[in-house]
Amino acid sequence: MSDSHPEITLFGSFSNFTHCALKCLIENDFCPQRLVMSAYGPGDAPPSDSLPVLFQSGTPGIVELSEEYGIPVTYSMQQHSLEGILSEHSSDFFVLACYPKILPDTTTRIPTAGCINIHPSLLPRYKGLNPIFWQLRNGETDTGVTLHQVTSEIDGGNILMARKLTYPDGCSINEIEDALVGTAIEALTSLLCQVPSEWAAREQNPAQATWHPAPCDNDFVIDATWRSKTVWNFARAYAGTGRPMRFINRSQTHRIADVLEYGKNTKFSDKSSDNSTVLAHLADGYAVFTVENPEPKKLK
Repeated sequence: MSDSHPEITLFGSFSNFTHCALKCLIENDFCPQRLVMSAYGPGDAPPSDSLPVLFQSGTPGIVELSEEYGIPVTYSMQQHSLEGILSEHSSDFFVLACYPKILPDTTTRIPTAGCINIHPSLLPRYKGLNPIFWQLRNGETDTGVTLHQVTSEIDGGNILMARKLTYPDGCSINEIEDALVGTAIEALTSLLCQVPSEWAAREQNPAQATWHPAPCDNDFVIDATWRSKTVWNFARAYAGTGRPMRFINRSQTHRIADVLEYGKNTKFSDKSSDNSTVLAHLADGYAVFTVENPEPKKLK
């Protein structure tokens, strides 16, 4: 293995998080030798008894970027087929960035130097799927990313490196992911230039661990108990993503598209709303939402 140019296989999904990781690795002169996607290739999945197939695709985004740099794309199929392909093209490192499947020990032992996951929280807090969502929903602003060794335990394994980061107020989810991944890849490139035997790995403290499931539609419900800044950051992050955000005020439910402004300890009488907006009274102030598909104003 060359300390300056280790061979990397990147595992990911059709997500902005993976796309950003691939782009950052390329920009930092750590272009992966292969990309493994957690999906079948274009079209129908092959029959279970068919021979392993490597799909190439013109899908915009991740696959398009891979093709531009000549990076072969492997789509996950049966585990034994994937392991056979990976064993034939062994890497120094496997790097996971938003790869939603658990890799068995037989797979994590394939790379010669290590298997590393990029997790968008400061482990052991916020383990599980979509930690960015839960941090935003809980009003966290000081967070970070963790590089940890991959084991059969979800988000387990020793911590190799962690970097703190503060979420900028009012950013979209893509902007947040870009900031987190950029910080993670900067740390990763530093780590990959070290000898793995000299990595300062440390065990996670299970007493500090928190776990969250994948969010469902009800988790996108905002009510009057939320704090105004949390509402602002949460709603701005997920505006335009297609997730059905709602605001519940007493017996009324409003489907919201975005949030226009927020404030603390402001006289609500100074604010007004119409059929396209909703004024929300919150725990420490207010927020003004835009309504999804507002009904046209009735003429008198």
